[in-house]
Amino acid sequence: MNTICKDVKGFEGTHTISHLGVITVKPCEVSRARIYSGRVITHTYTRSEKVLTPTYSKDGYLQISFGKTTHKVHRWVANTFIPNPENKPQVNHKDGDKSNNSVYNLEWCTAKENVIHSYQLGLACNKGERHPRSILKECHIPLIRNMGLEGKKCREIAPLFGVCISTVRKVLRRELWGHIE
Repeated sequence: MNTICKDVKGFEGTHTISHLGVITVKPCEVSRARIYSGRVITHTYTRSEKVLTPTYSKDGYLQISFGKTTHKVHRWVANTFIPNPENKPQVNHKDGDKSNNSVYNLEWCTAKENVIHSYQLGLACNKGERHPRSILKECHIPLIRNMGLEGKKCREIAPLFGVCISTVRKVLRRELWGHIE
């Protein structure tokens, strides 16, 4: 199958994206001016085509950063290739794999549709270790609770597990990790 590439909306003429989510910077002429011995020297060269390597965001999506702006690859693919006549605000990964940014794996959806889909795939359970920002592991919880029963203060327990005092307090009160005995 042939790769289909189109200009990225908002970056026409400089960036293309394939239907598989590969982002390329088009070749262009670049001029640089420098001051050398009191004279301005201008140097012009042609920058070759470059494939950009995305990084992972904190929430697990592939992203591209330009200076202070960051763009999610799946949104670029959807904006470029998938019509959105109902003006739905979110992009859903049909297979639940956030790194699979193929146009065939993406669809526009509402927030409600996205949540329902994540529950259907079993991705929505963010309890305990499955929570994307979880520092604690299930094996830590009984240790923390035992230390609390032994009279240790939250401020003494917290640094041992790399969490804040309020997290330890909530674990001891079973406001967090209540599903673990």
